[in-house]
Amino acid sequence: MRYRAAVEFRKSEHKRAVAAAEEILSLAEKLKRLSKRSKRAPADRILQKIQKLARRIRSFGGGGKVPPGVHLSAPTFRAGADKIAELAETLKRDLEGLDYRVISLSVIDGANAIISLSEVLRERLRSGGR
Repeated sequence: MRYRAAVEFRKSEHKRAVAAAEEILSLAEKLKRLSKRSKRAPADRILQKIQKLARRIRSFGGGGKVPPGVHLSAPTFRAGADKIAELAETLKRDLEGLDYRVISLSVIDGANAIISLSEVLRERLRSGGR
């Protein structure tokens, strides 16, 4: 009985992770559109939501905090938004290709990359740089 409950829990966690990846992808597309304008407040909220969802996916995979050596950067805000969209697409594809029983290091690394890059972009927004 416990085994069945554990399996059902892992299946539901996997579905939530895939849904979070889809939401990150849609938010990343929205962020790309906003990067063409100079709207800072909505972009910061979107980046905050992206970070929260990426942390959820990372915890599904068993990952902890972002390792100290993982820091991505982008020359411009627009390039960063494009990179987040690219990473989100890869993350979604990786998650959809996995079975609920598999924990993938590429999923954890992809989530860490999204978290790191979104932190850099949020800091850039706070400091006034685009």
